[in-house]
Amino acid sequence: MDYRVAVDHVSKTYRLGKVGVAALDDVSFTVATGEFVAIAGPSGSGKTTLLNLIGCLDTPTAGEVLIDGESVSALSSGGRADLRARKLGFVFQTFNLIPVLTAWENVEYPLLIRPRGGDRRARVSAALEQVGLGDRARHRPPELSGGQQQRVAIARALVGEPALVLADEPTANLDSATGRDIVELMRRLNRERDVTFVFSTHDPRIMSAADRVLEISDGRLR
Repeated sequence: MDYRVAVDHVSKTYRLGKVGVAALDDVSFTVATGEFVAIAGPSGSGKTTLLNLIGCLDTPTAGEVLIDGESVSALSSGGRADLRARKLGFVFQTFNLIPVLTAWENVEYPLLIRPRGGDRRARVSAALEQVGLGDRARHRPPELSGGQQQRVAIARALVGEPALVLADEPTANLDSATGRDIVELMRRLNRERDVTFVFSTHDPRIMSAADRVLEISDGRLR
């Protein structure tokens, strides 16, 4: 099996003064290349912490997270930043777009931070067309609906051609119909581009579309 992600006996404890709070407790699983996987659980279950560890935004207290066989814990902070830039894309529930930039400029921004080969303008145009927003390229986020903003965020996540996209509650701030459209869009992009998707969610639409659902509660997989 070709694994994109391996989480091996991972635990994460946060210190609050002299007290340790366990967010994750001995979690292990793998995600195959091209999978569409949901991590489901209630608020406070540890799913966002787990996504942050996979996304190289944090490191485990114990155990190991590997991306394409590369251990996140073994990397320096600069090394983790480089891995994020090379292989990862992120989609957030609050969109995290820069409000003074147009949709085009928001999608282009990752390519300015870390240039990729090829025509940058062609990459941005293709990404916006793929999410159905080629005609909204010059609009700024306040001029777009919530669903359109999330589509811009998805285009931004995909423009650098990442191997893995991590989506943290991507439909939480969307109405039912828009949320369904966003799930269908990400599933289509997953199939067309063979990009691996890992979600944290409690949305039954994402869980229904997923190849596999990992249920987490109190920091442990069920």
